[in-house]
Amino acid sequence: MEQAALLEARASGQTRVGISWTIARPQLWERARIRLRRNADGARTHGGQTSREDGRSEAHDASRGGKLRGLRQDGAFPTSYERPMPAKSSERELGGRGSGKRFELGANAVAGAIAGTLVSIVLHPVDTIKVTIQADRKVREPIAMVVSRIIRQRGVFGLYSGLSTSLASSAPISAIYTASYELVKGRLLPGLLEEKRWIAHCIAGGCASVATSFVYTPSECIKQRCQVTGATSSFAAAKSVVRADGVLGLYKGWSAVLCRNIPQSAIKFFVFEQLMRAAGGALASGGRSSGTLPALAIGGVAGSTAAMFTTPFDTIKTRMQTAGVVNPGGSTMRGLLPTMRDIVVNEGLGGLYRGVIPRLLIYVTQGAVFFSSYELARNTLLAAAEKRRKEDVVAAK
Repeated sequence: MEQAALLEARASGQTRVGISWTIARPQLWERARIRLRRNADGARTHGGQTSREDGRSEAHDASRGGKLRGLRQDGAFPTSYERPMPAKSSERELGGRGSGKRFELGANAVAGAIAGTLVSIVLHPVDTIKVTIQADRKVREPIAMVVSRIIRQRGVFGLYSGLSTSLASSAPISAIYTASYELVKGRLLPGLLEEKRWIAHCIAGGCASVATSFVYTPSECIKQRCQVTGATSSFAAAKSVVRADGVLGLYKGWSAVLCRNIPQSAIKFFVFEQLMRAAGGALASGGRSSGTLPALAIGGVAGSTAAMFTTPFDTIKTRMQTAGVVNPGGSTMRGLLPTMRDIVVNEGLGGLYRGVIPRLLIYVTQGAVFFSSYELARNTLLAAAEKRRKEDVVAAK
């Protein structure tokens, strides 16, 4: 379930290409893989405990106080780096159990930061193309022509206008989203049955979307100003907005941000939950074990479904935030409903779906780009640490 959240946090207020969740994603991704594997292995539920085919509880034995070891407080099974490290030959060889666990957590965080940055760099040009198509009602060209025009007018680096704003805001958005999401989810999960727990994730995602919108909206406004004008200075773009409309001008499109991100989180979590259940059952009936590919595919489908339903509000947000910069002689209406009416009257219902193809491309590919680069960076860091540990052991003998 948390895998859906993972693919959400960027443009989604969170799913901005570069997406937020730099540190949280590894943990959520690990939970999704464990859950899919558990379903595929034919896990059964008895008396509130999940049991394997051999009848033993996956929650391990009961510890003092009647609590189940191996279960988190929210009912989820611990991730690989949350479980106790298996005993090795000696504490010295491990460099200390605590230090080994801390290093793995650090490796996850660093790998997540590297992967998140790479996602921003790889997919930001696609986001620039999407914003360009959405902002200018006069753009009727095929996507290839839009790309050619941007490169001809600004050069290749024109596709990366606003990248600095996206990278700078990614960390605080990630932190706010993760903290809000986990707080709300932790309060709701204890009162829900297992089959209803997706409701807690949907509500938690919506609340996190509201919390991040206070940072996401101004950063998105500045980024999109840079993308449509080709400006290289985010600071200059921010000053121009404040000079023209005051500080509140940075919050243009805030209502559209909420109308996009809240239902987007709910749709994504719901679709992801249903597909995860179906995939687990299909793999179990076919006698196959689960892997990374099914979860990636499910995340892509869930994200694309949510993106398709919420693209109209994404287009309205872009139009509101770039008003006065693109189409200076056009309508200067700023409200969500007036902007929607203006688009429908002048461009038809299809105008609300401007840029839908680049937006779907972002949602389909960002998971694959992130997790492939994340796994590569994480394995490289852990392999280097293991090599150094062995060298230290040899040197100590």
